[in-house]
Amino acid sequence: MPYRAFLFLLLFSSCSFSTSAKNPDSQPKEWTVLFIIDARGGLIQEAIRDLNQIAEIGSSKNINVIVELTKNRSKGDFQNWSGTKRFYVNRETQFTQEEDIKGLDGPEALSTIQEIQDGYPSKKLMVVFWGHGNVLNMPNGLTSFALDDTANNPQKMDIALFDSCLMASMETAYELKDKAKYMIASQEIVKADQSHDFKKILQALEKRPEVSGRDFSEKIMTLYESQPLQNKGPVSAIAIERMFPLEVALNKFAVHLNAVLLNNVNTIGEVTRIRNKTKTLGRRLRDGKTVDVKTFFLNYIRSSNDAIGVALAKEVINALGLVRLTHRSTSLDKTKTPYFNGLSIYYPIQNVDATYEDLDFGKEYKWYDLLQTITDLKQL
Repeated sequence: MPYRAFLFLLLFSSCSFSTSAKNPDSQPKEWTVLFIIDARGGLIQEAIRDLNQIAEIGSSKNINVIVELTKNRSKGDFQNWSGTKRFYVNRETQFTQEEDIKGLDGPEALSTIQEIQDGYPSKKLMVVFWGHGNVLNMPNGLTSFALDDTANNPQKMDIALFDSCLMASMETAYELKDKAKYMIASQEIVKADQSHDFKKILQALEKRPEVSGRDFSEKIMTLYESQPLQNKGPVSAIAIERMFPLEVALNKFAVHLNAVLLNNVNTIGEVTRIRNKTKTLGRRLRDGKTVDVKTFFLNYIRSSNDAIGVALAKEVINALGLVRLTHRSTSLDKTKTPYFNGLSIYYPIQNVDATYEDLDFGKEYKWYDLLQTITDLKQL
């Protein structure tokens, strides 16, 4: 049996399974940290590694640590079950099963913010979304958290941390606009050895449980920066509450350029050249079709003859500076550094995926209309 798999079995076989009170303390704790871990898609070994980190610290008098684990049935692996289960993690009993959550996908499969706050009351909330992800395929659980409108004034996540690929995007931030204050995510593919060190994160929170969401976002970024170079990628912390000016600036640019293209189809050549100058992120993945926001708009400013569009592009870059709380552009390949400036946006070289329109950002802003116009004109 592989070493990590042995640790996983040992970790869970020793715990007790009960339906005891979710949080025995009557007073809210300082923080609840919820890990939504989707170990499907070949990620079980990486999940084992991170679950062991989480179990080493667990809950305390100041912090609730919760895990909602989704996995497929796998021979020789944790009690051979499939589905989603919720665990309360503490140092003594490690993983205590609280609830068997039915289903694997969709909003009904996982908790909402209100359910977590009711069961594990706290002053502040951090949710870690762990698993495969990209702009067109949000990680498991994001939909239920982002679209939970059933409760009146539910508590916002103070921090939404993504241990997933390509999630530092306009689209992700917009999904979370009413549900989170700060987002930590990567613009690129997150390799197996580039995960956050959750043991260190929980230790830091235990040392300063009174810390604000903003300050702890900065601390998480500092901890990530301290990891060995080969274990880091481009990661950014985004102030989601400041996103509105950036959304407006992007929308104004999209409306303007769409009108320019429709009035003069010959301008498609210039726009295509600017896009081709801009590096595509996540190219090793089938759905890697995003570009760095700042890089694209800088290329537009430098290369376009459209004076109004250039002015609007500058507005986008200025607004981006308001939302980027902290950014770490770390890579073994130093030539890649200029391509990462905190946030990406969907911009495929070829056709626009029809599912993009289903995202809130695609529905409510004009970026999708612009991409569709570009696609149509390129086919003429």
